[in-house]
Amino acid sequence: MKTKLSPLYIVSCIVFLALSPAPCALSQVPQGFNYQAIVRDGITRQPILSQPVIVRVTIENAAHTSMYQETHSLSTDEFGIIALVVGNGTPTGAVLFEDIYWNKEQLYIKTELKYPTTNPAFTEMGTAPLQSVPYAIAADSLSKPLTKLSVTGATSDFQEALFEVKNKDKQTIFAVYNEGVRIYVDDGAKGPKGGFAVGGFGTGKDPSQEYLRVTGDSTRIYVNENA
Repeated sequence: MKTKLSPLYIVSCIVFLALSPAPCALSQVPQGFNYQAIVRDGITRQPILSQPVIVRVTIENAAHTSMYQETHSLSTDEFGIIALVVGNGTPTGAVLFEDIYWNKEQLYIKTELKYPTTNPAFTEMGTAPLQSVPYAIAADSLSKPLTKLSVTGATSDFQEALFEVKNKDKQTIFAVYNEGVRIYVDDGAKGPKGGFAVGGFGTGKDPSQEYLRVTGDSTRIYVNENA
């Protein structure tokens, strides 16, 4: 005897924003995070036990623009619980989970649900802001080669740097300010790495050629007499 399912149902969301395990690559941050929910009947509020459901997960911004979307076909367990890994579903478009730009703006997770046999359309279950743990995925992306890096700073204090590069002693070596760029040279620097230099790329096995070098005690300009 088949159980008659109500066309209305709710999901009590229990979202664990924890990175899913990566048994094959423990040294890498896995591309996904865990999600759990209890599926309940919309009239009786009782859990829907051992029934197939389709879950659609959307990662969107505050303007409800979809950044990524995927679906999961699964079944509730004996307690009405569903468990999935966001990032391991079937993408509904060309954008992949690893294409999400986590650093740009606050993102949200929206969940929708339907019974595959009785409901032709998804019912929205709710939207919640994504908290800090999934952003470890974005932090992991910084350990990989960057194809483009853009830094935007805003300050009304002209003595405050918009962007700084510091050495191991936390001394500023290179800084960008509202009114210009400053380069600081260590007076006690020794060897060819001290100071500041401008040069050209070498060709073949030839070394790079310096055009300008500024150190604590001198400024040198190199002129190629054959140029």
